[in-house]
This record gives sequence, structure tokens and C-alpha cells, in this order.
Amino acid sequence: MTDTTVVYPSLVSSTMKELVEFFNQHSDKPVKKFKNLDTGRTMVQQVIARLEGTSDPEMEEEAEELVESTIAAQVEGLIVDVPKTSDKNEGVWLNVQRLLNDGLSNKAIVAELQELYGNSNTSYACVAWYRNKWKKMTPAIAPEEVVNAFLEKHQLELTAEAFAELVSMVK
Repeated sequence: MTDTTVVYPSLVSSTMKELVEFFNQHSDKPVKKFKNLDTGRTMVQQVIARLEGTSDPEMEEEAEELVESTIAAQVEGLIVDVPKTSDKNEGVWLNVQRLLNDGLSNKAIVAELQELYGNSNTSYACVAWYRNKWKKMTPAIAPEEVVNAFLEKHQLELTAEAFAELVSMVK
């Protein structure tokens, strides 16, 4: 008997190489690389949804388009290798994710990014867009699980009534 357990990569911390490797193992259209990390994460998320049987036709169609655009980008990369003009704002998405995970508000994130990059190119609306994207990528966690994790971390016990009230506040 063989073990068919699939180990999913972390969509937040996996490298491009890890995402490509997972994608190629579970897709019939292998790629050498993705256009960028966000595309890679989206593609891997689509593969995971398909493996879990939770994908919908619209998502699969979007994934198909991304595969085609990734392949086109690879071909273009072979033809013309254009050097980047600036790395000044490189990694904004990863920094926004880190700050969102820390629980900061959009306003606080804008301030952090302005301090980090020394400019005001990332607006409040941009951070709101990143937050929506992050919410779509992050699996939903039941409020009960959040409260239980907090109680375990701080070694606290609550009555059933207090627990229910705290869960309703987390929602």
C-alpha cells in the first residue's frame, strides 16, 4: 500500500522554486517558472483546490489563462532579457502580508511602508486591495478555533457562557 498524502506548500513562505516544483508535480502543463510569486501562488492555490475537489470551473479557466500567460512570459524572456530599472519597491506584497499577519490596520501599514521604502507610492487604496487579496488567499479560520488557540496559548479557561460571548465578539 502506498501513501498518497499530498503535502501542500505554504502559499506565504514558499519560494518560486518550491511553487514551480509542486505545480509541475500536480499539473499536466509544467512550467519552468511563473511570471511572479503572486501568479505562482494563485496557480498552486488552483491546483490545491482541484486536488481537494473544491475547484470551480471559473477558477480552472482563470488558472488555464495564467498557465498560458506564464508560458508566454517564459518565451518572451528567452527572446528579450530586459534588466529591471529599479528594485526600490521590490517585495511590497510580502511586507504587506507580514504586516497584515501582525494585525495592523491599513493606515498603519501605509505608514510602515512609507517608512520602509522612503516614499509615498503605496496608497491606502493599494493596501486595501492587498488586504482583499490576502483574505482570498488565507483560508478561513472558525472563530471557535481562534478563541481556543488564544486560550491554549495563555493557559486560560472560560465558562461555556464566556466562551460563547468571546466567540461572538471574534466574528
